Amino acid sequence: MKIPAVLGEPTEEPVVGPVMAPQTAAWFDGPQLRFVLGHAFDALKFDGRLDAVKVAAALGVSAGTVRRWGRTHLAEPRRAGIMARIAVSDLVHEQEAVQLRNARENAATLGLKGVKAADWIARGWTEPHVLYLVFFPRLGVWIPRIGKMSEKSLTRVTAGAGGGVIIRRKIFTNHFEALCAKFETLRACQAWRIALPEVHGSQGLQRLQGSSSAVLAACPVPISLDAGLGS
Repeated sequence: MKIPAVLGEPTEEPVVGPVMAPQTAAWFDGPQLRFVLGHAFDALKFDGRLDAVKVAAALGVSAGTVRRWGRTHLAEPRRAGIMARIAVSDLVHEQEAVQLRNARENAATLGLKGVKAADWIARGWTEPHVLYLVFFPRLGVWIPRIGKMSEKSLTRVTAGAGGGVIIRRKIFTNHFEALCAKFETLRACQAWRIALPEVHGSQGLQRLQGSSSAVLAACPVPISLDAGLGS
């Protein structure tokens, strides 16, 4: 599967730390600005276009000024305030750190003698799981999602916001290893993450699964995940 051009190129090294942090301009220049402003003010139309009138009203400028920003860039003094509106909260980062630690512990103990994993087996967590990076064109982001190896799972992980496209995937031996990879990927891409509105009122969308795990599409995609949907 061809990767959409809006996505960043894969990094050259495996994910062992953060991918390159974006220059501030990467958020506020070119096509990326449409999605930054759209999410900050819940101003993305159903087809992914920016509602310039809504953004203008929120910022006290004209719609023409907002459209001009889209052709050029957003002025430096306004950037910090807008970034703050879509920043992932410290609480979410703390929760993810705990979840990552627990997932690592569970992955390490799975299969050891004396470990009672009846509940894990019943939930199917001891079976192979897949980490998908799903690109949502209307939102300009990709979101990491975990699923089993089934058609039903494929349908579930690509649901929401008009449908997503799987751009990367990697198969793991169990749910916990896939969960570790998900949180490690989010940590690596931390500088590119945004928090989406839980409900996109402008698009009439219900809560999007993974709204706190969204990564701007310009972020370099970790090379440690297999490209596309090849064998």
